[in-house]
Amino acid sequence: MSLLTGQFLVNGTVPGNVTVNGTVPGSMYTALMSNNIIQDPYYRRNDAAYKWISRDDWTYSRHFRGIL
Repeated sequence: MSLLTGQFLVNGTVPGNVTVNGTVPGSMYTALMSNNIIQDPYYRRNDAAYKWISRDDWTYSRHFRGIL
């Protein structure tokens, strides 16, 4: 298993500094959907309602243990 796959924290700055659990591979959309922040972005006009997601900077972070 790669160290770059699995559980990460996904951080955004708007609205109100969103922080959710996410997985890699994945995206901020799948992380927000799995944490019930948004619904399906492809449903009806949700793409227009969720423009704030594409306007934000998203950071995936994770702590790694040292390998001896």
